[in-house]
Amino acid sequence: MIVVSGVTGQTGAVVARHLVAAGRAVRGLSRNPEATVPGGSLATVDLADTEALTAQLREAEAFYAVLPPQWGAPDMFEATAPIVDGLVGAIEAADVPRVVVLSSVAVQEPEGTGPIRALRPLEARLATRPGVTFLRAAYFVENLGSVVDSVRQGQLPTFWEPSQAVSAVSVADIGRTAAELLQQSPTDAPRVVQLAGPDDVSFSEVARQFGTLLGRQVDPLPLPPRAITPTLQEMGAGHLAELYGELNEGIATGVVRFDPAYDVVRGTEPLAQSLGRLLG
Repeated sequence: MIVVSGVTGQTGAVVARHLVAAGRAVRGLSRNPEATVPGGSLATVDLADTEALTAQLREAEAFYAVLPPQWGAPDMFEATAPIVDGLVGAIEAADVPRVVVLSSVAVQEPEGTGPIRALRPLEARLATRPGVTFLRAAYFVENLGSVVDSVRQGQLPTFWEPSQAVSAVSVADIGRTAAELLQQSPTDAPRVVQLAGPDDVSFSEVARQFGTLLGRQVDPLPLPPRAITPTLQEMGAGHLAELYGELNEGIATGVVRFDPAYDVVRGTEPLAQSLGRLLG
């Protein structure tokens, strides 16, 4: 049996779907008792509850571990700490043979990456455990879903230079890759898989492809990088505003990048296909 946390989330649902299609027994984990796992089973569990999570992992041959972001918390890092404790404690107590941890590009950087820093304690505490794979994904193409309304009006907002190429990857590629890794033989030592899309793309290119899909011109709308923090603060985002400001500055200045110590694996889903799914 393979256990998938965040089974109702962007990547977890894709992971579960691929595993079920491959004929694997899947147990999805969610805090929502009304969630469903087509072709698999569901367990309602709080990932911060080490004992309850351990019970779900006792018979698992593999585990897809996702650290859910705590966007509404006054302090994201403080809020994720007990979840890290729960995940690590359960993985060790249940002695899960294979674990794929959804991580992020630039997690190796100690500062300048905003919310990505929340993943550093999870990687650090599993850094010597055999059978663990850290799947460090690039910027999610699906993050562009938040600006689709503006795109339909002909503008693609961006807080960095429109011509700057950025590594981005679809959740389809992330889920497929994670499912493949979960079914591979355990490794003697932890490993890192860095995942990007087929090509790095600029917002100018993203705007062009959105325009092709919509049959109209879409232009990048450059916004001052420093404007994101006050803008989000005005919307009541609090601590999150500062983190997103830091992240966007990190992208603009190149701090947010893959670790040169590891190779980068390329996904296969064309950008146009990912963008088309966002447009519906």
